[in-house]
Amino acid sequence: MGRGAVLSSVLGRWADVETMALFSRARSAVGLGPADGIVVRLPLLGLDGLCFLRAVRARLPQCRLVVLSEPAHPARERELSELPVDGYFSEPSRLGPVCDLVKVLLHRDDSSIGHLGPHVWRAIEYMSEHFGEGTTLTTVARAVNVSPGHLAALFASQTGMSVGKWLTRIRIEVTRSLLAETDDKLEAIAEQAGFCDASHLSRMFTATTGLRPSQYRMSRRSAQLGQRLAVAV
Repeated sequence: MGRGAVLSSVLGRWADVETMALFSRARSAVGLGPADGIVVRLPLLGLDGLCFLRAVRARLPQCRLVVLSEPAHPARERELSELPVDGYFSEPSRLGPVCDLVKVLLHRDDSSIGHLGPHVWRAIEYMSEHFGEGTTLTTVARAVNVSPGHLAALFASQTGMSVGKWLTRIRIEVTRSLLAETDDKLEAIAEQAGFCDASHLSRMFTATTGLRPSQYRMSRRSAQLGQRLAVAV
């Protein structure tokens, strides 16, 4: 879920992104409106994932399709290669190349979108795996093997925000997915997303989105797909 939140956070800098954690919802969303691109993460390249990919190709033939999948049985790999897709990454993959490819496919490879260097990408990757823990600038810097001050400066110059704000951004994206895809109570979502408690989650979510969590959950249950880019994670 953290990697999906990172994809949404990074790609959301230059495209409207909708994340869908369930194939059932993603399949129905494909028929509801246009999407310029779809990024699909498949834990295993099973029949459910292949059915979804075939539906995308049948209903949205011009849609750019990028797939991230764990190695599967050779027969499944052959089926995938026949779709075709615009990009394929075998997991575990680095998210930087994935985002760079999507940016090019959607013709958004321009200088107005800041380049993220290797230290920043490693920091983002680390946060994608540890967003639910007591992660701080110091722990991220230690994992990236640079000083906290140097990482803070790199992060601010390349993303326009602090490490702490980016971590909150990931947690908010995780919260969005959990609100839309589950019936979990706010206390459980706060624990999964890395917030102190339900009250802390509610304050941060409302400040970021302008909606209370309950309002967001209600709106997503009845929303129609109208974005440029979908990420099925």
